[in-house]
Amino acid sequence: ILELENLLNNAVVVEEKQTGLAQIGSTILVEVGSDKEKFKIVGAEEANPLEGKISIDSPLGKAILNRTKGTMVEVPTPGGKIRYKILKIE
Repeated sequence: ILELENLLNNAVVVEEKQTGLAQIGSTILVEVGSDKEKFKIVGAEEANPLEGKISIDSPLGKAILNRTKGTMVEVPTPGGKIRYKILKIE
């Protein structure tokens, strides 16, 4: 109960803005090799990769945060670096 109270007391409502930058609440379309993936950047408490919700604290979230359309980012993984190209930010 104390943990939930702490979450509620420290919660901040984030308004979605159209800045052209990948931010919390942005839906991102990326190209990975020949595949395309779409996901939403969210806070750590909302993250659920199976639902397409990526945490800003994840390696991918950190790499994409505050980037613009057309940017290439590299994300380190246990199997090596993966390159993502940002195609669209909503």
